[in-house]
Amino acid sequence: MSVQIQRRLFTVQEYHLMAESGVFRDNERVELIAGEIIQMAAIGRRHAARVDRLARMFSRIPESLVIFRVQNPICLNDNSEPQPDIALVQPRADFYEESLPNSGDILLLVEVADSTVNYDRTVKVPNYARSGIREVWLWDLEANCLEVYRNPTANGYSSMQKLERGAIISPLAFPEFEVSIDRILGENGNLKITAKKRRIVMSVQMQRRLFTVKEYHLMAESGVFRDNERVELIAGEIIQMAAIGRRHAARVDRLAEFFYDRLRRLAIIRVQNPICLDDLSEPQPDIALVQRRPDFYEESLPNSGDILLLVEVSDSTVDFDRTVKVPNYAQSGIQEVWLWDLEANCLEVYRNPTANGYSSMQKLERGASISSLAFPEFEVSIDRILG
Repeated sequence: MSVQIQRRLFTVQEYHLMAESGVFRDNERVELIAGEIIQMAAIGRRHAARVDRLARMFSRIPESLVIFRVQNPICLNDNSEPQPDIALVQPRADFYEESLPNSGDILLLVEVADSTVNYDRTVKVPNYARSGIREVWLWDLEANCLEVYRNPTANGYSSMQKLERGAIISPLAFPEFEVSIDRILGENGNLKITAKKRRIVMSVQMQRRLFTVKEYHLMAESGVFRDNERVELIAGEIIQMAAIGRRHAARVDRLAEFFYDRLRRLAIIRVQNPICLDDLSEPQPDIALVQRRPDFYEESLPNSGDILLLVEVSDSTVDFDRTVKVPNYAQSGIQEVWLWDLEANCLEVYRNPTANGYSSMQKLERGASISSLAFPEFEVSIDRILG
């Protein structure tokens, strides 16, 4: 049975550790949504103008009743620290210097959305509902309308009202304060967007923040990862590695013993230790046969030029290993990879790396034997490995 590989999710505390340790670049725009670090879209002129227009309108509310925050973070729970375009929050003497506003402090959130409207509507707004935010306004710049969300539940908001020109709305927290949709839209509110431009705008997708090897190491050094936590960096994504079962461990040990007996004078055999493929990938293959080096790679990890053979032993993770890790090895120029599929009781041998994956794959079962490209004189019996 295959298991879905999980990306590593982050807590607010870990997110702050990353910022303090220099993982994020100066002025980089990211936010934490349900444990995922999201690369925020650039703010366009129209977006900025609508946020400024709303901010001026909300400034009419007496400062004794509210603090309004523009594109500043709020803390919803232990794994979400978004940056809504506008947040109206309870007044506090320190202006939230000691701690960020939480769901109990928030009177109204406003998101102004153009290219990100689908993400805001399907991810951020439901996340606000689960956190108990009583009211959210989503300003859809493409449709020229305001979506008003109220009555939060664990499954989202039970009430949504769409308002267009001519309508007036008052926040629940300030029923006497009326907001005119016409005034927010302004004179340019009815400008049409060509079909071509609309297709381009609507195709923009929110991106998870990818990480470099350097940033990955900074995270480890600053305590983001727990002691003995099993993670690896694959194409910029931090992957939560599956627990090692008894069968998996036994097969790795069986292979490692064979390689130690035959090849320890010719190669260094690394078991479940990291290698560095490029600036975005530091995986931990089950076995790596690498060129001998006096320091045993203490000064720097083995890279693609050092690697003679990689072996992955797969049970529940076989689909991920086959479709993600093996192609990543090919793109990095690893000459040969063996994938041991424990469910199918066979060995897949990958050779001839290209930018699109390996051009050669051979599937071997009981009765067969195999020699690695680096050591053609040493044969491995499939029967001996299977036991």
